[in-house]
Parts: sequence; C-alpha cells; structure tokens
Amino acid sequence: MILPTRAIRLHAVVSVITVTLLTRLVILAYFLQIRPDIFAWNINECGMIGAALVHGHGFSGGFHDYSGATSWFAPAYPLMLSGLFRLFGTQTFASAVAAYVLQIVFAIATAVLIVKIGTRLCNATTALFAGLIWGLTPQAALPEFVLADTTLATMLMCFAILLTVNLSPASRKLQWFLCGMAWGLAGLASPATLAPVPLMLTYLHKKNPTLRWKPALLVVAVCLTLAPWIIRDMKIFHRFVPVRDNGFAEIYFANVGYGENPSALSMEYQRLGEGRFVSMIERKLVLYVSTHPLKFVKDTMVRVYRFWTMPEGPFGWSAVVSFASLLGLLMLIKKSWVHSLPFLGVMGLYPIIYYISVTFSHYRQPVDPFLYILGTHALMNIAAYMRRWCQSNISGDAELSVQNLAELLR
Repeated sequence: MILPTRAIRLHAVVSVITVTLLTRLVILAYFLQIRPDIFAWNINECGMIGAALVHGHGFSGGFHDYSGATSWFAPAYPLMLSGLFRLFGTQTFASAVAAYVLQIVFAIATAVLIVKIGTRLCNATTALFAGLIWGLTPQAALPEFVLADTTLATMLMCFAILLTVNLSPASRKLQWFLCGMAWGLAGLASPATLAPVPLMLTYLHKKNPTLRWKPALLVVAVCLTLAPWIIRDMKIFHRFVPVRDNGFAEIYFANVGYGENPSALSMEYQRLGEGRFVSMIERKLVLYVSTHPLKFVKDTMVRVYRFWTMPEGPFGWSAVVSFASLLGLLMLIKKSWVHSLPFLGVMGLYPIIYYISVTFSHYRQPVDPFLYILGTHALMNIAAYMRRWCQSNISGDAELSVQNLAELLR
C-alpha cells in the first residue's frame, strides 16, 4: 500500500534527520573513545592546502617538501577546511572534530535529499524507507569519518540532481541557471560528479521535448561557475585543467605503482614542480597502456568489481546493496525508462574514472544514495508482488474449499 505523499512528507524528513543524526553521533562517540587516532591530521593533503590558505600562501602545498601552487585537488573542500582552521586552529584535534561534525551535517542534508529525489522519481514510501535505511546503516556512514571531500561532493551532487528533476518548461530562467550553478559547485568539490550531466540533459529533453534552448542556460551556468578556477589553473600551469590535474597521474599510479607518488620519497614531484611532473607522468602512462593493454584491461575489470563490493563489511553489505539496486534499476526501466536516466547517469558514468584509476571505498559514496533508493524500490516491488501472490492463493484456496463443501452437500 502506497502511503499518501502529504501524510508522510514531514514525517519522512524528521525521521531520516533523526535516524541519520543519531547513527552518526554514535559512530563519532565510538571513534572518540576507541579510535582517537582518526582525529589526528597526520598526512592529509587537503589539510595541508587548508593550512597554506590560512597562512596566506594561497592554494598551494599538499605534499611534503612542496610549497608551490597546486591543482591536484578540487578547491571546495580545502577552502572549507581553511575556514574551520581559522575557527578551531590549524590541524588541531578540535578542527578535526569540527570537520567530522560538518560531515554529519552534510550527511543529514543528503538523507533529506534522498527522500526528495526518491519521492520524485519513485514514490513517497520508497523514498522514506530508502532514507531510513541509508541513515541507519553504519556502512553508509563510514566514509563520512574520513577527512576527504566525498561527503561534501555527495551532498552537492544530490542537490544538483534534485534541482534538475524538478525543472519543467514552466520553470523560470533563474531556476535553470541556479541548477547549473549547483552542478558547477558539485564539480568544484569533485569533478567526477559532473559525469552524469549528459544523461541528466537527456532526461530533461525526453521528459519535456519542447524545452528548446533552456538546457543551454544550465550548461552556461556550469561553465561560468567553473570558469574562475579553470582560468586560475591556466594562468599558473599554462594548460587547460578540468578542475584537477591529477587524473592521468592517478591512473598511472594505480596501474604501475606508487613509487613516484608525490607522497612517496622519490621527490620527483617536488623537484620538477606539479606542471612538469604531470606532463611527465602523462607520457609514461601513454607508453604503459600502449605496451601493456591486456594487463590494463584486466586490472580495470578487477577495479570494477571492487568498486561495487567495497567495503565488504558484514554479510557483504555493499555487494547486496549493489545487486538490489541493479534489480531496482531494471524494474524502473520497465516502468519508466525516462525516470531511470538520472540513476543511469550516476551509476553508469560517475564511476568510470575510478574503474581506470584508484578504487577506495569512500569514492563510491556519491553513488550510494541512489543505490539505496533503487534497492528499496526493488524490495518494495518484491514485497508488493509477494503480498498479491499470497492474497490470490488464499482467495483461490477459499474458493476451492467452498466448491468442495458444495459438492459434499449434494
């Protein structure tokens, strides 16, 4: 039975906020008692850049023995950390706790966005349970306790997708422009979040074939939001940099080895500077792929598998969620392939860069909210089917019993 949308709207939001907050606070308290070492910044590249910003050195550093300008990381998260450092001290225990608390705030916002997106693309009941399951699952919460940019990127991508699916021909020009800016902000947190944009534009066109030029306004807004950072990189590195310049380097390290990584002891990055180092690594990557194509493909397939199963956790939870979401996606495609396009964009396009480069479990976090929506959609459909099947069998058995009784009475 589908619950009325109005009846559960406020209840859903309050419920997922409460569940998400309590789950994250419990985990935070656990780490404070059992794993206080996670509150030490140690070697945290974004923390180093944030410290450089606080000390007036601009967006620079990031690695040991290097103080030059960098575009190795997207700007949004280090800028956020620099603000926390000004309030709570540079790379202190208090600033680490503040960073985790802010990650929890982002997680709560993401939980609300799950409800909104699920209601829009599936139904209100599915959305409520998806938000609750995502909020309750420690597996989904763990990436938020890594001092990295993925929780921020997750929230911003979910927000951009919600704004996109809410657009219509009646939407004002400002709404289209703000939607494009939301995508641009997500890209400044992690450029990988921009991968779903082509299918999102396809979704808008298929849902509203008469849109004409309005999607172009969204694209212009994305470009204008990214432009200041890209212009900064072009002035410094004299080349076009798509938000971050480490893409080819990460592909090289993942496939060849980390001996030349800037965090390692080779000092090649520090000696050459970031621009020349990236150019050198790009040449080495082209040579490696051209001479080891089969190994590159084999390693990529291994990373594809790992992306959808990490972290393994109890009962292989990540793999279960992935399988359930695939089932839910197939059901949604059968019901409305147009409404499946946002999910296809996230699940099909976002992970590509990680298939060929580095696969860490927290890199999957921006995809997880959509997996939970689809997985819950599958469970709800299976439950509804089982309920109908049971009812039909009970009804059939009852009719059969009445017929048998009638025959006996003759």
